Amino acid sequence: MSNIYLLGYNVVDISYLISYLAVSIDNKITNIVTKEEVEVQSDFVDLLTHKTKVIQIRRLTDDRRTRLEHFLTLFDQAQATPENRYILELSESPKGFDDVAKYLSGAVHDEEVRRNLRGE
Repeated sequence: MSNIYLLGYNVVDISYLISYLAVSIDNKITNIVTKEEVEVQSDFVDLLTHKTKVIQIRRLTDDRRTRLEHFLTLFDQAQATPENRYILELSESPKGFDDVAKYLSGAVHDEEVRRNLRGE
C-alpha cells in the first residue's frame, strides 16, 4: 500500500532537481509516467519511511498523454474560476472520469462545504 500526495505546490528539493509530474518513492524514485528510475538527493525523500507517490499538480502540462494526466485535470488549480479559487471551470470532464467529476462537483453545491472552503 502507498500513500499518495496530490500537491498543489512544488516540493522545493524535488522540483529544483527534477521536473516530473509524478514520482513513486520506495527506496528509489521512479518517474511514474515514463517508468524510469530517477537519481536525486532529496531530504524530503530521505525522510519518507513508507511507499509514496508524489504528484506535483503544478507540473501538469496541456499535453495530457496518460490516463493519470487526464485524471489530474480534475485537480488542476490552473483551471480555477477567478472569483472562486476552489471551483474548477472545466469545459468537459476528462474522458472516462465523468463519475469522479460528478462526485467531486457535489461538494461545490453544498453550502456548508463552500463556507468551509472559503474559511480555509
